[in-house]
Amino acid sequence: MSDCSSNHPAVADVYNVLGAFSVKGTDLITVTNDAYINSDTIVDLLYKIKQEHTDIPLRSAFGALARQDIAELEAITDSVERLTYRRLHADYRQRVDGYYTLGGFYGIQYWKTRAMMLTAFSKARDDGSVNYKCIEMGKQLMVQLVSMDAALCVVCELLKIDVEAVQTLADCEDVPDFADPEPVLVDEYITSFTKLAVYSNR
Repeated sequence: MSDCSSNHPAVADVYNVLGAFSVKGTDLITVTNDAYINSDTIVDLLYKIKQEHTDIPLRSAFGALARQDIAELEAITDSVERLTYRRLHADYRQRVDGYYTLGGFYGIQYWKTRAMMLTAFSKARDDGSVNYKCIEMGKQLMVQLVSMDAALCVVCELLKIDVEAVQTLADCEDVPDFADPEPVLVDEYITSFTKLAVYSNR
């Protein structure tokens, strides 16, 4: 049976289709409505199947299970073609999720810090005079950027992730290299990035 219903509240016009393939061929027997699929709809479908195939006993796996008729249940289930559905391996899916989360977070932090750094340097000479406080703030933010990049390289090396792929995802491949990273900041970023990259394994 297949339910092609769309019962989302945002959908104004709902059209439900419940169907089953004929045991005699490839015909699809369906019942439709514009309300919703429930137990009454399923019963309607069973009646319709019975009407179209009066010469074939209508057997239900649910009915056999309710009667605890294991022989009939096995006969019904054995008559259904076995299909194999494949999905992404859980560990692989977790790694991909971690990669996207790491790239997204790194990008947000990178562009926020970069914007603040450029603003600080810009304001340092706003009125023609030198604002040393803004210059110092800009330098601190520059160190944060470099420390962030250094931490990302360490985490990607540990987790066997391509650091350039993460930077590309974050759209920040031009990381400045005109300052030295701060070890304390690097350690803090390593901790944060590692937790994000493997968050779904915790």
